[in-house]
Amino acid sequence: VVTVLFDLILAIEVGLVAAGILFIIKVSGSFSVSADELGDGSFPQPRHATETELETSQRLLRDDFVAYRIEGPIFFGAANRFFERVLQTDPAIRTVLLRLGRVPVIDATGASALSELLDHLERRGVTVLIADLQSQPARLLGRMGVLDRLGQRVFASTEAAVQALEAGNAIPSS
Repeated sequence: VVTVLFDLILAIEVGLVAAGILFIIKVSGSFSVSADELGDGSFPQPRHATETELETSQRLLRDDFVAYRIEGPIFFGAANRFFERVLQTDPAIRTVLLRLGRVPVIDATGASALSELLDHLERRGVTVLIADLQSQPARLLGRMGVLDRLGQRVFASTEAAVQALEAGNAIPSS
């Protein structure tokens, strides 16, 4: 319609803008944050663990720990929803694990939102752990200094993060 009414150059410009808007809407729609129950047996317990160790593990995972599975690219369209969802954690929570294995791409706005989230949660006394980073988000978060802030609280897998937390290795010393 734009080509017929005006000219081809304007039609191409309108098409590019429309494609950009549709892309943002689609990418924002594929983003989700959900709380995971990690104490439900989905991660195997050590074979030689005593009943007391198993009870402690289950209590830790239920009482003061929450894991969030983040799925989809974190672009500027999804960054605010990401920030708001994680900030709604229960005040009794002392440790938050962000599972980013299903985040293929993060942009500077998403990394900035993650940094602000870390600031806010750390002011509340919440320890933040990150697990399962893919290569592009890891590179960007490294360049922006987010990974340096987290130090030893970045893990290759969720299971490694949970094991470090249970062993007391993931909580920074005061």
